[in-house]
Amino acid sequence: MSENPFFSVIVPCYNAERTIKDTLLSVLRQKYKDYEIICVDDGSEDGSYMILKEMEDRYLKLSVIKKKNSGVAEARNTGIQNAKGKYVLFLDADDEMKDGMLCELSDYLIKNPSLWLCFGYEVIRNGKKENEVYPFLEQDHIRQEKMIYEIINQECFPPIWNKVYSLEILKQREIQFNKELKYGEDFCFNLKYLLLCKCFYKNKKVFYQYNIQEQNSITSTYNKEKYKEMYLYFAETKNLLEAEMKNSEIMNVWLQALYIRLCFSCYMDLHRKECSMKWKEKIQFIETTKKSPIHKYSLSDNNKLKGKRKIFNGIFCVNSSVILYITSVMFYEIKKHSQYKSRF
Repeated sequence: MSENPFFSVIVPCYNAERTIKDTLLSVLRQKYKDYEIICVDDGSEDGSYMILKEMEDRYLKLSVIKKKNSGVAEARNTGIQNAKGKYVLFLDADDEMKDGMLCELSDYLIKNPSLWLCFGYEVIRNGKKENEVYPFLEQDHIRQEKMIYEIINQECFPPIWNKVYSLEILKQREIQFNKELKYGEDFCFNLKYLLLCKCFYKNKKVFYQYNIQEQNSITSTYNKEKYKEMYLYFAETKNLLEAEMKNSEIMNVWLQALYIRLCFSCYMDLHRKECSMKWKEKIQFIETTKKSPIHKYSLSDNNKLKGKRKIFNGIFCVNSSVILYITSVMFYEIKKHSQYKSRF
């Protein structure tokens, strides 16, 4: 392995003994060899670390770092600090690289040196292929403010594992994951990077396999602290955008749509079977959120919102907790019985 490889592949691992070997092998079987793998074990309590040490002894390209459990954000930050490559890729411990990924990405980057590259991925839900997601923006460089919102509204924008980052930019500009965030840490990391480098190059080929096992997903359980955590996510996003855009109309429209989506997600969670609240307690919860300083983003009638965002905006403008509750029941049932992946 070269002292300064072309790619550093960063893999955070926590209690992933069932998947981590296949994940790492998806990198190690790549024909392209100018890379390093940095796997950060975040205090796993199962057999993950033993598997990692066995693989580290066998494969020179793999380095394992063990640390006390402090969350995936801190694990990824540790990976960045120890990386030596020109470019950084992130890989989750239950996902896989597609064959030929590193070779094709290196060919593209040599011909088109980029500060940031986004590529396509496929979604595998419970072992079955569900869909593919591609970047679709026509232009690469950001020439005007509205392009930022076109980019961050793309389904391919929030994940970090379908992108290539410049290690030099990450280190020089001290771009890190916010370990205080429980939701949206990937989105905010990407937003920091986007606002600094002002570019969004794309390759529409599918190189990454995103695996979803719903029965093991944290998103499948009720989290009573979710609104507080969503609040922090919204506040971080708002601060990042305001520092760059000041008080623009486009920014306010986008923040309004984001708040409504995050807030409604919390309301829908009230109907999960794991939520033990009584009806009156749920209404009181909605009333409490309406007293939040950022709730103002949901209350102005905005004709620039479209589709379901426009519908939700109208519902919020009525400002009735009972109507919000009834609507959240309806959409929760629709989501529960739908076969496609909702964006809520």
